[in-house]
Amino acid sequence: SMNITIDGFYGSHGNKTDDDDDEEQPDIAICTIEKANSMINRLVEEGKIGTIGMIVIDEIQMIADPDRGYQIELFLSKLLFSSSNLIQIVGMSATLPNIESFQKWFK
Repeated sequence: SMNITIDGFYGSHGNKTDDDDDEEQPDIAICTIEKANSMINRLVEEGKIGTIGMIVIDEIQMIADPDRGYQIELFLSKLLFSSSNLIQIVGMSATLPNIESFQKWFK
């Protein structure tokens, strides 16, 4: 059997501090965009961004949301800039209205 660890990071659940470095990190992290952004910031600072193989963003059409969309855009920009295209990014949406525009921006 595969020994894959999964953990959730949302609200106050899954908060990691610098004292948690010895704690084993999960193979799969399910996060809110805010927690994912925080994790990416930490990995970039520690030079460990290469430990990520894939990012899946559900409801990617929320990038157009006037309240939270900027967070997704910043998150994606940070990934694209810091990972040298080594991270596979999967965006899921059933309602992305401007897919051609998004595709051009994403490249």
